[in-house]
Amino acid sequence: MANALRGLNTYTTAINVANSNITNVNSEGYTRQVAVIQSTGTGSSDVSGVRRVYDSFLAAQIINANQELGKWTAGQECLSGIEEIFTSDDDSTGLDSVMTDFWNSWEDLVGDPSSSTVRSTLAAAARSLADTFNLMSGSLGRMQESIDEEIAATASSINQYLKQIAGLNEQLARAGNSDEAVNTLNDEIDSLVSSLSSLIDISTYENSRGQICVQTTDGHTLVEGGTAWTLSTATNSASGLLDVTLTDGSGTSEVITDDISGGELAGYLEVRDELIPEYQSNLDELANAVITAVNKLHEAGYDLNGDAGAAFFTGTGAGDIAVSSAILDDPGKIAASSDGSAGGSTQAEAIASLQDSCLLDGGKSTCEEYYETLATKIGEKVNSVESNYNVQTEAVEFYESRRESVSGVSLDEEETKLVLYQNAYSASAKLISILDEMLEMVIDM
Repeated sequence: MANALRGLNTYTTAINVANSNITNVNSEGYTRQVAVIQSTGTGSSDVSGVRRVYDSFLAAQIINANQELGKWTAGQECLSGIEEIFTSDDDSTGLDSVMTDFWNSWEDLVGDPSSSTVRSTLAAAARSLADTFNLMSGSLGRMQESIDEEIAATASSINQYLKQIAGLNEQLARAGNSDEAVNTLNDEIDSLVSSLSSLIDISTYENSRGQICVQTTDGHTLVEGGTAWTLSTATNSASGLLDVTLTDGSGTSEVITDDISGGELAGYLEVRDELIPEYQSNLDELANAVITAVNKLHEAGYDLNGDAGAAFFTGTGAGDIAVSSAILDDPGKIAASSDGSAGGSTQAEAIASLQDSCLLDGGKSTCEEYYETLATKIGEKVNSVESNYNVQTEAVEFYESRRESVSGVSLDEEETKLVLYQNAYSASAKLISILDEMLEMVIDM
């Protein structure tokens, strides 16, 4: 009788587990469970536990793939905006176009150095060039500020995940020996960890209490048992941009910006701290080359009144380049002559020839070539990031498919088990019924 009752309990549990699997066949993040049935050695069986069909290697691969995908997702988002800054849909407003207009206006002045109309057109072309440099530089700066907002928002999202994981860890500690409760909690934690890994690079381990602890790959603790550390942002006094800080359980705050290597946070930081400053520096170098070369020749010439030329441009880079206000107010101050004569154009011709002069890359590139190389470099970076994004998307899909093949629920398999368990349950129930009848017969005798 005891063995038959044990059989009823055993297969009741097994049936419940199979039914739970079938019910959750389409539940995202659900891990298939198995009732571990063992022989007691007395002709009966017991359920020694209910375990998750879980592959820790695949889980680690999914985390790694997610954090790489998150990095390239953020990079792709930001770089598409940078590419728009350097590639205008309107050919007439792009930097290469307005720069060509500027040089061509000097050539027009060579042909008619006394014309007020030609001089006004040149002043307007120069102003358009300066405005375009200013706009592009300002757009890069605003993009950094926008990325700062994304970094702060991402840090806040990370904190929410960390808090939830710590809360579930506390529930794990209270779950005791309830395998099914523990399995459900671990499924929820796995789902949170997977989402978290797309935002920041992490690794996980299980402590002695069965709780899931989280660290950055650089070793900074994020979750320890039921305690979650907090990410914050603080303005860097040197750059004016946000640093990422980590506050531990004792309230000590540490800057970890340079230690973040994966997830969307790393993607944002790379674009903000490496790519945008690089492109800004390239743009400044181009603007400075134009300022320096034009001013040098202009200051050596004479304007329409025979007065010595002054600086044509003010500023030192793309952000502050501007046409001299004196020239904008009076284009007659443009120094086209080299000898002070009103009809002279030698100096204007020298400035016009700068279009074909190798002013950059150590005397190897013209302004046009330098800008084309910069635009090409940005385009290649965009293509590289898109390629990495596609590769990592496929990697995530591959590992998740593998996980599903290992941990997912097969209806056919579960229904087959259910039939077997129900038959075993029926056999135990029938045995109990027979034993009851026999007992009644004995009593009646």
